[in-house]
Amino acid sequence: RWADETTGFSCPEYMKKAEQCLQEELQRVTHYLHSSTEPKLMKVCDDNLLANIELKLLEMENSGCEALLRDNKVEDLSRMYRLFLRLQNGLPPISQIF
Repeated sequence: RWADETTGFSCPEYMKKAEQCLQEELQRVTHYLHSSTEPKLMKVCDDNLLANIELKLLEMENSGCEALLRDNKVEDLSRMYRLFLRLQNGLPPISQIF
């Protein structure tokens, strides 16, 4: 539900929550599902947690990509890179912020 209510989270908080959710889903696949379902499930998770709101996250006024760069938040920028690297076209919007 928090994926629909990003205004309640800063960009770094949302990314931490998304990263945690992706790890939990990967563990569920490993424990309960056939390995062939992993790529499909992770694609759905990536789309819902990241792709659908990427621009909104990147452009958040006080915590988006520009603010992270300005404040030298290396850990959060690294997390952003790792998460959006998962998307087919996830990195170009970040590069446009420079």
